[in-house]
Order: sequence, then structure tokens, then C-alpha cells
Amino acid sequence: MKFKILALIMTMFVFLTGCAATDTGANVIVDENITEETNEVEEKEDTEKKSDTEIKEEYKEAIGIYFGIERNKAHINVLDVETDFNNFTIESSIKEKLEKMKSHRLLSLEFRAKDGLLKEVKEIESAKIRATFNGMADNNFGEFNVNGYVNVFQISEELKEKFHSMETGKEVMITIVPSETEGANLIVIQLH
Repeated sequence: MKFKILALIMTMFVFLTGCAATDTGANVIVDENITEETNEVEEKEDTEKKSDTEIKEEYKEAIGIYFGIERNKAHINVLDVETDFNNFTIESSIKEKLEKMKSHRLLSLEFRAKDGLLKEVKEIESAKIRATFNGMADNNFGEFNVNGYVNVFQISEELKEKFHSMETGKEVMITIVPSETEGANLIVIQLH
């Protein structure tokens, strides 16, 4: 008896839902021969949107500190975007440019997000970055956590008193510039 009731309910369900056509935004024609057409224009638009998104996500632009080339990879600490890379594969067109560049310089860079291939680099004069102040390393240098990396920057004379009195763990916005001396730490020149 239970089986007959269940079969009757299922038959009614199939009958009621199978005969109703709903508009899903696609062209659906239901008749005796049951013909369905999908909206190909809508599918093409979705594919085009995906392609644009994939292209935008393929490369990232960033600011970083250049330390040099080791084992044919550029060592760069990225300061403003999240990435798993700090040793970037060098595209042949920019290798010579990097080899001429001094260590501890600020760069704007463009790299492929999936594998860290450097597409373009350009030396820049200064960078405004967000950091966590970890405290003073000594009288002249402060320790900062920037995008997951600990960096030690020289503190300019004008800012030393502010940083000496600042509590550790404070989020700050700072402007840094390279030192005139090759290989020397970058200098914090502004606290925002």
C-alpha cells in the first residue's frame, strides 16, 4: 500500500513539474517535439568576461626592494601586494637592466602571478608603504614588517624621536627612499 501511494505521488510530481516551462533567460521552446535552444550570445558574453578577468589577473604590478641576481633569479622583496615570490624568474629582455642596477633600490615591477616571471622593472625614487612597526633596532634603524617580510630601515634624523617613542606593533604608513650608498638600508623620510 505504501509503495502504491509513493508511486502515485511521484507520478503526480513528474506530471506537474514536467509540463511546466519556466523562463530561465534562455530561449526554451516546449511543444510536442520538445526543442530546446540555449542563448549562445549570453554564453559568449560570459566567456569574454572570463577572458578579460583572466588577462587582468595574469600579471601583477608591485613595488619592491631589489637586492640583486642570484642563480639567474632576481631577489626582490615585494612591499605592496601579496605574492608567494621574492625570487623572480628574469625575462631575457630585462636581465641587462637588472644587472646594471644597484642593490637596495626601489622598483616598480610587473610579474606573472602564476610563476613569478618578471616582465618589466623600473627604478623609482620613493615609495609610500603600509608597515607594522616592530621597534627600534638601535638608535638609527627601525624594524618593520612589510607584507610578511621583516625589513630594517634607517630612520631620518627628523623622525627618530617619533619612532623612539612609538609603541611596537603599530600600523604605520611611511615613505621610504634608497640611500645614496649602494647596499645601504633604505631610509624612512616621512611618517603619514
